[in-house]
Amino acid sequence: MKDYMILIFPEGSPEKHQPEQGGNDNIPDIGRYLEKLSLQGHLKEAQPFDPGAVTIRGSQGDFEVTSIPPNEVDSAGYYIITAENMQEAVNIAKNDPRFNQGQWRMEIRSVMQIEGIDDEAAIIDNSLE
Repeated sequence: MKDYMILIFPEGSPEKHQPEQGGNDNIPDIGRYLEKLSLQGHLKEAQPFDPGAVTIRGSQGDFEVTSIPPNEVDSAGYYIITAENMQEAVNIAKNDPRFNQGQWRMEIRSVMQIEGIDDEAAIIDNSLE
């Protein structure tokens, strides 16, 4: 099994997908879908994104930080799943109930497994405490 990240993007007007605007009323269906994926051993993590974002561009200490207003952010959230291959990951994503309401786009990326990265992250986390 391999890990895949699925980035979720609403198509069209972002506000029509916001629960507070009366959109995305299929949240219970999404919850059941995620529960099923979890019971099948496919779901590792799933979270929505808060509105708004910040981008950082630059190199060698010269950075530009730009805020992106909530109405301009196009991503809704992400899943991290496990699947045998990309085709299985695609099939899992195609069953998302979001596709039953409005237009959505999902970007699926295979997560590389590089030995030692998790170990280094744990060292950094512990040093920040």
